[in-house]
Amino acid sequence: GSAEAELVGLYAAGLRTLLLDASGGFTIEDRCTGAVIAAGEYAAAGDRVTLRSRGAAPIVLGRDRERLLHPDWAEFAPLAPEPSRRAEPESELIDDAGAVAGEE
Repeated sequence: GSAEAELVGLYAAGLRTLLLDASGGFTIEDRCTGAVIAAGEYAAAGDRVTLRSRGAAPIVLGRDRERLLHPDWAEFAPLAPEPSRRAEPESELIDDAGAVAGEE
């Protein structure tokens, strides 16, 4: 639903990242190794987000505006989207190429 759509994105808490995707799936990974710690589906209801994966107890996170809170973990804060960071070096390359072309 729309509550889930608002949450889509990549979050970080300490050494963990949490990805909530548009199809209602989630993945928690170790930021250092990239190993998947948990994966499954998520649902939002009120100020709570529930992460459900097979063979594991549900993980319930509280919502505080854009942050997701777990009593035993650091809070998950949104990470800036990757494409904006990747675009910076490309724009610098374009500027450099333009300057070189202009000198000839």
